[in-house]
Amino acid sequence: MKKIGGNVIAEFQAMTVSKNEIGEDVESLKTVAKHIGFLDLSSGNSSYEKYRTKMEEVTHVFICDTFNIDRSKVTRLSIKESAYDVVYFDEPVGFGYHFEIFLKRVEQYGS
Repeated sequence: MKKIGGNVIAEFQAMTVSKNEIGEDVESLKTVAKHIGFLDLSSGNSSYEKYRTKMEEVTHVFICDTFNIDRSKVTRLSIKESAYDVVYFDEPVGFGYHFEIFLKRVEQYGS
């Protein structure tokens, strides 16, 4: 099967928790994978009625080939110096061909 390829590299990030010097939990994002794909702006008109409320938050979609990753731990993608929260991570029809990752762009400090 032909690969999708892409034109941008996304950093897949997961939340990690560590302790600071006084024993408090400190959350931080850690890059767990990098993968090439395509980033597209969402039109806002979704055919996913079952997930309508969740899908209305979507601003972008990242499409890439499937690869081995724990999808349940990925909470954010970093693409071209922009951050996107993962709203929904889908592998359409379960064929193992590609991922469709529905994203919500988040404002970062300094942007």
